[in-house]
Amino acid sequence: MKITTLVYSLLAMSCLFAACNSTGGNTGSNWQSPAPGTIIDSLSEPVTDDTLNNFTATIKIIADSNAANGVYEIETEFGPNLAI
Repeated sequence: MKITTLVYSLLAMSCLFAACNSTGGNTGSNWQSPAPGTIIDSLSEPVTDDTLNNFTATIKIIADSNAANGVYEIETEFGPNLAI
């Protein structure tokens, strides 16, 4: 898996959440924001470019304490490396 694929996947998920965050005048909705720490979505694929190591690239979208306002944390992992 190439890094560009990972970046495009992250961008696509961010656009999806931005589009879904819009209220659109739907004030009668029973929607409740997810609890902080809830994993909303994740994508995990093996890294095929590096045959020496068995690394996995992972992206997770996690609800923040301000998720009701559309704030989410993005956690990325590439092998042993973690970025939040």
